[in-house]
Amino acid sequence: RHEAPVAILAQVFQLVVAMPPHGAGEHGSAEHSHLESYPEDNWNLYQQMEACECLNAQEPTRGAQILKPHVHRLTDEPSAVSDTDPDLLFKIRFTAPVELKRIMVIGAGDPRHHPSKMRCFVNMPELDFTSVHDVQATQEFDLPVNQTGEALVHTVAGRFHGIVHLSLLFTENHGDEEQTKIGYIGLQGPHTHHQRIAVDATYEQLCTHDETGGTLTGSHVGKFSQLDAGGRDRS
Repeated sequence: RHEAPVAILAQVFQLVVAMPPHGAGEHGSAEHSHLESYPEDNWNLYQQMEACECLNAQEPTRGAQILKPHVHRLTDEPSAVSDTDPDLLFKIRFTAPVELKRIMVIGAGDPRHHPSKMRCFVNMPELDFTSVHDVQATQEFDLPVNQTGEALVHTVAGRFHGIVHLSLLFTENHGDEEQTKIGYIGLQGPHTHHQRIAVDATYEQLCTHDETGGTLTGSHVGKFSQLDAGGRDRS
C-alpha cells in the first residue's frame, strides 16, 4: 500500500556561532592594543566597542568619547555630565565577546562631582531608567576620587565572561551634587578576534513508504542563511 508523503519534522532555530574573521589560525584572545598610535595600551576594550549610549547626559554622544586611550585618562575633556540628577547610565555594545577584569573611572572637574557609586550589568541591553533600579547588578562598587588616574576596581571572577553588552550605572557623587561628571572610563581584559554570526536554519524532512517493505525513507530540505551581528543576511 502506497501512502502520500507526510511531513514529519519542521523546525526553525537560530544558532549563534563565533567565526574568526581571517580564518581559524588567528589568536583566540588577547589584551594587546590594535591601534598603532597606542601600541602599549592594555586598557583597550574601547577598541572593541561597537556603540555606546549615555542616558541622562547633557550630551549623549559624549559617552563613547570618554572610553578613550589610557594615556588621555587625565584630560577633563571630553567629559560626560549628568543632566537632571546625578545618575548616568552607559550602555556599551561590543563587536565580539569580551572578558572584563578591571575598571578604572576618573571624574572630571571639581572632585565633588566625581562619581562615588557604580553598578555593573552584564548582557542586559534592555535596561533603561525605568527598569535599572529594580534589577540586581552583576557587581557594585564604591569609587574613590581618582585624580591621579591610578585607582581601579577588580571584577568578580566568573561573572564578566562572554560580554557583548555592558551597562554601567553611576548613581551618586562625592559631594551630593546635582551633577555627576566623568572624564574617563577604562575597561581592561581579554577579547576575542572572532565575530558573532547568527545562523538561521530551516529544516523539513519528508518521509514516504517504499514500494517493497514499507520502510520509511526520507529526504531533507534545508535553507541556511548567515546573519551578521546586526541581523543582516550574509548568505
